[in-house]
Amino acid sequence: MTTDLRTFLQAADPAEELAGYSPTTAQALVDRIVGDSAAYRAHRPRPRARAGLTAGLAVAALVVGVLVVSDRFGPPGASDAARAVLVQAAAQAADPPARADQWWRITSTGVDRDGVARVQTTYVAVDDSRPSVIVEETYAAGLTGGRTSRSVRGMDLAPSQLPGTWQAPNAAFLASLPRDVPSLTERLRTDTAGHGQSPDGEVVVYITDVLRSGLVPADLRAALYAVLQTVPGIDIGRPQAVAGRRTGVVVAYHETLGAMAPFTQELLIDPTTGELLASREVPRDGQAPWGGLMERAVVDEIPAEVRSELVVLHCWVIASDGVGCRAPRG
Repeated sequence: MTTDLRTFLQAADPAEELAGYSPTTAQALVDRIVGDSAAYRAHRPRPRARAGLTAGLAVAALVVGVLVVSDRFGPPGASDAARAVLVQAAAQAADPPARADQWWRITSTGVDRDGVARVQTTYVAVDDSRPSVIVEETYAAGLTGGRTSRSVRGMDLAPSQLPGTWQAPNAAFLASLPRDVPSLTERLRTDTAGHGQSPDGEVVVYITDVLRSGLVPADLRAALYAVLQTVPGIDIGRPQAVAGRRTGVVVAYHETLGAMAPFTQELLIDPTTGELLASREVPRDGQAPWGGLMERAVVDEIPAEVRSELVVLHCWVIASDGVGCRAPRG
């Protein structure tokens, strides 16, 4: 027999003609996930394999000495439920209209295990040409208690003068990232190589980091959600979850490798708007507050009271991806 194994496998590929989710199917799955989780879990449809193995595939399995039994063919990736949420989130991702002279106001609100609320509000110039301003506040007894501290600070460098990274992106860095999924996946794999607990887990971490900035444009958010669909182990953590004032669907990656394992990286996504609402790492004891509820808006200017309290730090770029700063003297 001279026919090689690759020819058998290509001829017998049972997933060759399977299409991806249509928008209608994705929406139906999302509705079931966020609407009635118990019913969905009890009656979740399972993909059907084609009846029987072709002779070529059977021979190939015997040749390599491995028999794989599965109800789903094709490349590994996110579960069907997670894929449906991510497909819908990608389709709904949109940006509010914003002029170059306006500001993004990005607010992150979180409550730690001691009940202390921390609110960070960042003003970022839409055109990246003016220095950003960060307002940090803490409140006792959650947001219902009185404010206990407040600081307002900023750099003397604009975002366009700083090195952009996955953890601190600027407009130039975001524009440099590919929008097609294979190229974006390759970029993530390259940038995360040698970092984190596992290759797949670190891809999830980097995607979470950049989304938490609140600066990722809609087309890139859609591409990042598409990359998440390809990561093995991505699943629905809970059909519904509430962080602060917003409700979304938890998309989870369960990390099983590395010194910190096991833990779960969770993203709270609103599939109806394509927004990342919050994120967190849940340790093995299963207890962790959300890292911060993300909200974004466009404003014409930074409030006068914020500017009056502003402390400007003198900053400089260190190497290609670092920044050093010092407070003004006196």
